[in-house]
Amino acid sequence: MNGKERALKAIHREPVDRVPIYSNFRNPRAIEIVTGMDFYADPFTATARAYRALEIDITKGIMVPATNPPPGFRVNPSTYGFMREHPEVNNLDEFLKKAKELPDYETLKKDFDFDGEVKELCDWFDRQNDAVGESTLITGSMGGCFDPNLERFGYETFLTALLVEPGAAGAAIRYHAALRRLDAEVFVAADKSEIIWYQDDIAGLDGLIASPEIMRNLWLPHMKWAVEPLMNAGIFCVYHSDGDIRLLLNDIYDAGFKGLHPLEPKASMDACDIKYKFGDKFILFGGLCQVSILPFGTEDDVRSEVRRLIDGVASGGGYFIGSSGMTGPDIPPENALAWIDEAKIYGANHS
Repeated sequence: MNGKERALKAIHREPVDRVPIYSNFRNPRAIEIVTGMDFYADPFTATARAYRALEIDITKGIMVPATNPPPGFRVNPSTYGFMREHPEVNNLDEFLKKAKELPDYETLKKDFDFDGEVKELCDWFDRQNDAVGESTLITGSMGGCFDPNLERFGYETFLTALLVEPGAAGAAIRYHAALRRLDAEVFVAADKSEIIWYQDDIAGLDGLIASPEIMRNLWLPHMKWAVEPLMNAGIFCVYHSDGDIRLLLNDIYDAGFKGLHPLEPKASMDACDIKYKFGDKFILFGGLCQVSILPFGTEDDVRSEVRRLIDGVASGGGYFIGSSGMTGPDIPPENALAWIDEAKIYGANHS
């Protein structure tokens, strides 16, 4: 059974030959060990070869370190992706003015190069799939409509607006939801992926960034509208948020999401607990702690945790083992390789 077959069967809870592996594997030294290549000479080819060699079943894509950030941005600390150097506004008054100027969906759609975006996405999928063949299922991924506001307008300003200027905060969320709905329409038209990752961080380690009431009133309706084209097309949607989102898990399920990621143990989102409390509501992805065990544990610690997760979550299907984030350059290469090796060995007897 190849990786694509394994992943597609597993999301439908059909029998597979081992617990499938999900990973955004971005550990340069481990990739060099697996492939014998100089990672930085050709990061894309080296990463794709590592995915095939490691038998990673599903990923959001073959990513490479970011370079040449646009004006006002810098490469983020992980070296993958960009982040703003400064928020667009400096205070609440500036945010209120900005919120009034944000265009609506119909205005955005008039200037949106839909055909060009579809072609670009199709080309991206074709390159990705050519690189990994049948060994790995490449999924689509899109941003959210809540967390972009935090970086764009500043945490303090936007969170204050949620409390004292909910109309303006809602307008900002609605604007980003309009952008995401256009993205969703592009995914549907491209018809290249049966699985889409929707990524919207709404929580920290200690709970939701805003109260459940605020999130249900100001965020949830716009989020559901943004992903509606995906849901209507029958695409399997995975919800990603870092942090502790337990108070909104039923809302996320009711919105049509069938998958859940990344299951951060440090945020009270231990995969075994989620499986016990929510049963078969979600297909679960992740769970292997990338802030303690993977970077700081021994290889034995890593293998032991893989076995604990498989024992606690994999029974009956519905689990893709993976790290609670990307397997990045901060993780010792021996640990980065050990968790995948153990997942293949132990997972073959517990699918």
